Amino acid sequence: MNSAQTSLCSATKLDESTEKIAKAISAAATRLDFQIDYPKILLIATDVKENLKHIELNQKLDAIKNGSLAKYGRVYKLSAHEIFHWIREHKKEINPKQSY
Repeated sequence: MNSAQTSLCSATKLDESTEKIAKAISAAATRLDFQIDYPKILLIATDVKENLKHIELNQKLDAIKNGSLAKYGRVYKLSAHEIFHWIREHKKEINPKQSY
């Protein structure tokens, strides 16, 4: 994380889970060689945390990592939509009988 990102984290006072999700998204962007602004990463991380409260943090982090490694298919862009898809696919893999 560069100094601007650290300042932004400090200014927004992220909780630990949002910060971990943001770091996972940032790592995914690096793996995929996508450019994504840190404010967008924070927005996506917050959306993931707030809208998927029923899913454990470690499952979200695993899904983001696996998705960025193309486990759930080819990746053409990094967006909230794509990350939510990865998390749903990861949950299906863990528990195929449950609907998401």
